[in-house]
Amino acid sequence: MTDRVPKRKTHTKSRKGCLQCKQRHTKCNETHPRCANCTRLEIDCTWPRQTLLNGSSFHSNPQRPERDVPVLFPSQLWSRPELASTPVQLSVQDLRLLHHWTTKTYATMHSHVPSKHHLWQNDFVEIAFQHPFLLHGILAIAAMHKSITTPMGIEGGLLYQANVHINNALSTYREHLENPSPETAAPMFLLSIILVLYNLGSAQLEEPERPMDAILHCFRLVRGVRVVLEPHWHRIQASEVSMLISQAIDSPEPSPDDEQVEILRLKELVSPMLEEDPRNRATCIHAIEELHKTWIKVRICPPEQDPHAVMFVWPAAVEDFFLELMSLHRPVATIILVHFAVLLCRATESWWVQGWPQRIIRAARALLGDKPELQQWLSWPSQLACLPETTN
Repeated sequence: MTDRVPKRKTHTKSRKGCLQCKQRHTKCNETHPRCANCTRLEIDCTWPRQTLLNGSSFHSNPQRPERDVPVLFPSQLWSRPELASTPVQLSVQDLRLLHHWTTKTYATMHSHVPSKHHLWQNDFVEIAFQHPFLLHGILAIAAMHKSITTPMGIEGGLLYQANVHINNALSTYREHLENPSPETAAPMFLLSIILVLYNLGSAQLEEPERPMDAILHCFRLVRGVRVVLEPHWHRIQASEVSMLISQAIDSPEPSPDDEQVEILRLKELVSPMLEEDPRNRATCIHAIEELHKTWIKVRICPPEQDPHAVMFVWPAAVEDFFLELMSLHRPVATIILVHFAVLLCRATESWWVQGWPQRIIRAARALLGDKPELQQWLSWPSQLACLPETTN
């Protein structure tokens, strides 16, 4: 009796499948950006270059941005830290975003200080090529800026591209936060800045349901910058990003004669309301004093310095407990926040700041609606924000 050779199971080959399926000799359903097998196994899904760069795969229908996903993001190859040193492959769509960055978006990062433009246009892009998680962040904010400033930008799938890139950036960002290293300190600091601007700018496309919580999230991101800076402070000072840090650290200190009366007047609100709660009172007084210094520093900020860098020192300077009071929407913390938000009126030409003072004041009015005696504290900020007073 002759041995029967078992027949090989017939199947159609997956010629454009992902690398993981090829390694496992498993048929890939070629669904981008993550095939069904990799989704089921919860593993990374990467694609051969020829699949990603195949021009015949591109779609340009602006009404169906989801169909664009397979070819827009070869950046899936960069999502793993161990691949960070490999050469970066950009699709045509990514190259368009990078072009938008180097011709337009970069100038909005420091609109007040043209002398710093070359940093974002050239130097930091070079860093991003070495650390792809930063490149993800640059492409994300370029996509968002383009969607806001380009006619029909939103319909063209740019916002979807922005979300994919920022999610890829965040996946590696979190890993580096848990395991910081000297080599990633500078690009992590730059990505921290981009994350703050991205979250602020997203309000231009979709109005946040809870503006107070949205700005608090940005504050926590700002404080996350400190986590990045502290372990490798000397390394960052020696890098290209030191020029950005110096804008905030080297800002002129107010003189004893400088005074922002409307900010200091907030202490009159704190004393009677929080007299029986020493911790709340001390925390709010500290926030007011830091805000007063920030107001003065912005007012006397020399032309060669960016007031944005000075403004956002305040969220990093307040105590953690103050952020907790903000999250609980405590009236005093809310009113103090409004007085910070109106400071942003000095930077409304920045696309990512536009509308924030007004939306925070409106949210504060709603929170204090049943406390008419506190509404008076919103009058001065409303005037600076050119927001009409509410009628009772």
